[in-house]
Amino acid sequence: MKMPTSIRAVLAALFILSLNACSGPPDSPEARVEAFIHAAEEAAETRSLDFFKEHVAESYTDDHGLSKKELLRMLAGYFFRNQSIHVVSKITDLSIADDGYAEVVIFAALAGSPEIGFEQLAKLRADTYRIELSLLLGDDDIQIVRANWARSTPAEAFNQ
Repeated sequence: MKMPTSIRAVLAALFILSLNACSGPPDSPEARVEAFIHAAEEAAETRSLDFFKEHVAESYTDDHGLSKKELLRMLAGYFFRNQSIHVVSKITDLSIADDGYAEVVIFAALAGSPEIGFEQLAKLRADTYRIELSLLLGDDDIQIVRANWARSTPAEAFNQ
């Protein structure tokens, strides 16, 4: 069953792996965000809805008007329909603000095979997205508070 583009974009936004992010010291905010992003990808690939229940903020919003509850319902349906989920992504910008928020720009796509990279996506004409995430960095937690996305191409990701 083909998933609607908006669902794929939301999932891609939440299932991220840091391939080219800026690294900081192990306890730096940048390193925390990278670890969070890696954990989100692992949660998606193991279809762990509990991770997203815990890390999507109650106040979550996006450009499509989804609430946390609606997003989780959509994820549950996607996890039920798809037994194999793999994420291909590239962080192109990561900034930490003084107010405890992180802004992340990612190029991401979902794949059915763990062996796929951006080069293969271009050949397969797979959908890719430019995703902007706002994350709230708590003392012991990171919350996804906002996501915005638009269709992109693998070529755009390579040019970042």
